[in-house]
Amino acid sequence: MILSRLLYWLLGGLWLLVGATSVLVAQNSYKARQIQEVMQTLYANNQFNGTVLVAQEGQVIYKGAFGWANYESQDTLRTNTSIRIASVSKQFTAMSIMILKEQGKLSYEDPITRFLPELPYDHITIRHLLLHQSGLPDYFMIHYALDAYYPGKAFINNWDVVRFLANTGRKPLFTPGTKGSYCNTGYVLLACIVERASGQTFPSFLTQYIFHPLDMRDSYVYPYQSKDTLRQVDTLLLAYDTIINRSDWQETSTVIQIKHSQRLIDRQRAIGYTLGGGGQWVRMDYLPYDGIYGEKSICTSVEDLFKWDQALYTEKLVSKATLQEAFKPSYLTERNDLYYGFGWKIESKRTHVVFHHGLYRGFRSFIQRNLQKQTTIIILTNRGLGGQMYPIYQAIEAILSDDKVTIPKPLPIERQTLDVFKRRYFIRYDTPQTSLKQ
Repeated sequence: MILSRLLYWLLGGLWLLVGATSVLVAQNSYKARQIQEVMQTLYANNQFNGTVLVAQEGQVIYKGAFGWANYESQDTLRTNTSIRIASVSKQFTAMSIMILKEQGKLSYEDPITRFLPELPYDHITIRHLLLHQSGLPDYFMIHYALDAYYPGKAFINNWDVVRFLANTGRKPLFTPGTKGSYCNTGYVLLACIVERASGQTFPSFLTQYIFHPLDMRDSYVYPYQSKDTLRQVDTLLLAYDTIINRSDWQETSTVIQIKHSQRLIDRQRAIGYTLGGGGQWVRMDYLPYDGIYGEKSICTSVEDLFKWDQALYTEKLVSKATLQEAFKPSYLTERNDLYYGFGWKIESKRTHVVFHHGLYRGFRSFIQRNLQKQTTIIILTNRGLGGQMYPIYQAIEAILSDDKVTIPKPLPIERQTLDVFKRRYFIRYDTPQTSLKQ
């Protein structure tokens, strides 16, 4: 009797578990279909060209790719296509600093002149740079002065920015640590600090300590690692033997030659576009500032960003205590709706929601992590119409929360160029460009 009751209890519990799992799968499939309908509608209405990934509690419930990665070569987007993520790159720069801090090579309270002694800013600390509290002028806002300092230079790089600041004596706009103001210059300097503290280039540091450990195969720093060099080593047994005859013995010697061959592999990377006159796509893929990294310049895919997102729930890169400090809100900010963390923005009314967005040369990027619900929304586009990024994210978040979904309305330029899009750029997919978690 006891045994039968125990068996009944176990089977009943198993049935409940299976039932709950089935309900969860059904819910996720329904949400995935809703997201697919939204994204397919946006694509068909000339409102989106890019990739999307949505996850809940560690499981991908939707991923999709719509449109062209490179229109000229007729290369379509895939969910593993590398796309320049602009300012979303800052969280990787911040993680590099956190890794070096755990290695004992720097402190957040170090003045930046410990690593950049050529700069006249001994009252600015590494923490000030991380939290946008340095007061330094954003180099994008004074690009005219930077251009004049390096007239005609094809690529301006990080150390050019350092030399510019050192030699022009630009002063902070406010006393460091007293205000918060979003600053790209700070993250350019952080990348320089990574190089000085580690003794290696910033791209190689990211590869060694973040990309490789997380198996982020679609991720690299533009433009220096836009190609992979694969060294293929072949061992060839050559067909000639050396035979030495003696009166009492014979020696046979086989020559084995190692042949080294080298092959350059281009990684697929999306090209940046914007809408020009008559609805034509205008290539936007070059600017002298492409040589600057730390504040931007990482190329990655939605699939790799999901690996990055999941790693931040673990201690694969740094300890949980270090991560908690990165997501701790700094209340010094010029915005009422957000705070700053280390490379992340934090919603002021929901401090468990961290996010960042990026905009550069036709590229738009967005990643949001709800640390309480463990949901992730990643949106990347290479045909930048910035007004749509937040409405798209809000529609997806509404689906995840079982709220009313509002499909973003087309912008005037999207409506005006719809005919050109349908005639020249639209791809009629035979099968939905999506993966549903079944």
